[in-house]
Amino acid sequence: MSAGSGLGGCSWQRCGHQAVAVVAFGLPHPLAGIKRAYCEFHAADVAGQRGATLTVAGGVAVQPTLPGLDGEAKDASASGQRPPWDGRR
Repeated sequence: MSAGSGLGGCSWQRCGHQAVAVVAFGLPHPLAGIKRAYCEFHAADVAGQRGATLTVAGGVAVQPTLPGLDGEAKDASASGQRPPWDGRR
């Protein structure tokens, strides 16, 4: 017997699976301002909708990709160019 996620059952109507992910809804989604827990299958389906964001998956918070923090930006500091401000006065 495996331990549950602590999220209860899937919020999808008539789904009997254990919830493993939380999806937060924002505008323009009709459920804006609400968070619901879903099983793996339904979370993937719901999180792909406009205004929906996967916030927790498998008990671990999901960090969205931030603009400017990709590999290209990290490599720019290794190119020998100094940053615009290096912390000195």
